[in-house]
Amino acid sequence: MRPGYSFKCQQLIDCQFTTQPKGIGPFVVAHDGLHLVARNFNLLVVLSNTDFDKVRGYHQDHEVWCYTPATNRWKLDEGFKLELHHLGIKAFLNTGGNELLIYFADDENPRIGNGFVVHSIDGTNAILRADKGVLPRTDCSAAYVSDQHFMYVIGGKLNLIPVCDVHRYDFHKRLWQVLYQSELNNPFDYPKGRFNHQVITDGKFIYCLGGGDFDMQLHDFKHILTFNLTTHTWLERDTQPDERMLAENEGYPRGRQEFACVQRRCSNGDIEAIICGGQEAEFFSYLSDIWKLNVCTMEWTHLTACTPLPTYISSAALIRNACLFILGGDKDKSWSPVPSVSGVYKMWLTVPKLSELAWEAYSYYNDIEDRDRQELINLGIPSRFVERLPPVEPSSEDDFDF
Repeated sequence: MRPGYSFKCQQLIDCQFTTQPKGIGPFVVAHDGLHLVARNFNLLVVLSNTDFDKVRGYHQDHEVWCYTPATNRWKLDEGFKLELHHLGIKAFLNTGGNELLIYFADDENPRIGNGFVVHSIDGTNAILRADKGVLPRTDCSAAYVSDQHFMYVIGGKLNLIPVCDVHRYDFHKRLWQVLYQSELNNPFDYPKGRFNHQVITDGKFIYCLGGGDFDMQLHDFKHILTFNLTTHTWLERDTQPDERMLAENEGYPRGRQEFACVQRRCSNGDIEAIICGGQEAEFFSYLSDIWKLNVCTMEWTHLTACTPLPTYISSAALIRNACLFILGGDKDKSWSPVPSVSGVYKMWLTVPKLSELAWEAYSYYNDIEDRDRQELINLGIPSRFVERLPPVEPSSEDDFDF
């Protein structure tokens, strides 16, 4: 018997969606690339699979899936048909929220080069070339963040050497600009290069979290490397521990790489970074804890929730009502065909408005996937909640069984 609905704040909840789309095979998130992004109150995920054939050689096939929390269903976006030979993509939404922008880069294939796949919500696709200006020189493991009409690329590896380069792409001018470049042949260059890290920004600074360096050492969280977007200089800032956790690593998160991270603006305007999971220095040591850092006060807070399994390379996104979603994550490096955790987990970071709780409770007890939208409005449900639902469509082979 299904338990009754109860609101839980700062507790991770298994969304328990089905893993068997009809006609598609198991929906397993053990893909070579997995990027989760929020679109208002729903989620989009870009999945990338590497394949090989004699005609095209190694190539990547991509899919976009949409997840609606109110219906707890995934749907394959049939309008997204794209095959590009490239490595490493980063998905994010533009400020308007109506287009999914996927940045791609391939230095080995000039016909592809650098650019963005612009996938509109109406199903149309376009490729925006981004090859003017000083392009990022790193080939993997960089971190990406977008703010207003800019995208920043920070750090990564250049021929296996970590760097701390900072590049900015201006969507208005369609131009790349280098803001900082590491000196590869200078052993005293500051800061050290880093890779497999995460970054957030408040519009004035870029904050680098975690990751590794050339000596295969992980950066700790006692000190946060920040980049001044006005002076284009690096500065290391001290953080404050969670005093409740002083017995555990002196109140700081343990160093890690390949972890999930989201950025949140609090009601008072402060910016927070929420990190979860990741890989420690030991090759098979993984984490399941969740922490948040207020970059205005530089204080760490340990959240009592944790992921059900220690994982790395998971992906996370934060929708507009302060609900955090975590998807997937590998639990080992055995390179088995299915090495991933295929669940979706959510966690309320704060207590939402009563109307949000009422909507979540109603959608918990009622299957509203195929309900007429006007009927829901006539029942008294505000249109702002009904508009979060996808259009009602006739059943097809791509629908999920529950």
